[in-house]
Amino acid sequence: MARFAQGPPAHLWIAVLISLSYSCFTWFLRIYARVGYYGIDDIAITIAHVTALAQWASLIVALNNGLGEPEAIVGHEHLNSMARAVVASQTFYLLTMGLTNLSLTLLMRRIFSTNTKHKIGSYILLGVISAWLVLAVAAVKSNCPSTHILEGQEHTCPNDIYRWRAIFAITICIEAAVMGLPIYLVSHLRIKTSKKMLVVSAFAYRMPMIALSILYMKVYSKAVRSDDRSHHFSKVIVWQQASICYSLLSATLPFVQAFMRSFTTGGTAFGSIIYGSRNSRSNSSGDTSRSRSRNESFTPQFLGRTRTVCRGAGKQTNNEAHRASGGSQELIVRREVTVAVTQN
Repeated sequence: MARFAQGPPAHLWIAVLISLSYSCFTWFLRIYARVGYYGIDDIAITIAHVTALAQWASLIVALNNGLGEPEAIVGHEHLNSMARAVVASQTFYLLTMGLTNLSLTLLMRRIFSTNTKHKIGSYILLGVISAWLVLAVAAVKSNCPSTHILEGQEHTCPNDIYRWRAIFAITICIEAAVMGLPIYLVSHLRIKTSKKMLVVSAFAYRMPMIALSILYMKVYSKAVRSDDRSHHFSKVIVWQQASICYSLLSATLPFVQAFMRSFTTGGTAFGSIIYGSRNSRSNSSGDTSRSRSRNESFTPQFLGRTRTVCRGAGKQTNNEAHRASGGSQELIVRREVTVAVTQN
């Protein structure tokens, strides 16, 4: 093999290395930005990065065995090794896609954790994604040889294209649900529109995944029908790298956005709306202030509870509270001021 690849293999090396470097960088940035606020969604995205690493490793093996080169100039032994590595990378690709969606759904469940009806929607979506994850992997592995991307009767995978079409059709529906469910959930919360939009934007980053899924399916169908599959699968791998890189990136962008904003807003960006501000915890004085910063962050459910207390204040008829505040009207004004300070 030449020291430096040329043609399609060179393009594949560039795509794989760019995808690897960008994804690892965003993961390290997320880990740093989320210090002290790790949750189960962070565990899910970390596992997704592990499966992505396995995908990149499989592709490096495939590239070293002639991926992107015409089958005529690649030896039989190298062809089989290359085909097995590509098929393995597709399996890890599906696992990564599913785990990133699980991560975002777990984040959604955490945001709306105080409302039982809202949690049910998140649990249903978690169940759908988990079922898709198992069925998708089973669909690409069932009754298919590990070298099915090669030409020849012995490598045939029955209904291969239709399996992938079904997988990506469900994928697009899941992506739409991940983006659409938060819109429905925040519409029932009595918080500022700007805060609603901030929560929705965390999941709207998944929108390009629909287009990437369609493009992946399109180039995959062409590659399977081509006479030289080994050569034409290079385009499939390029779009696979674009999909896996953006999928991991979109699950981290909300927290990276909060990290960048914290330099100019004192740390009260998106991260403080969901989990609280790291700066507010470090700048507060005393154990009471630190505890309040962690537990009373500017989450939608916390704002909702604050408003509920305010509504109850108007109906309170306790005489001691009336005398202590100089009248019920003064008590209401005082609590309304507290609500205003909490929202800002």
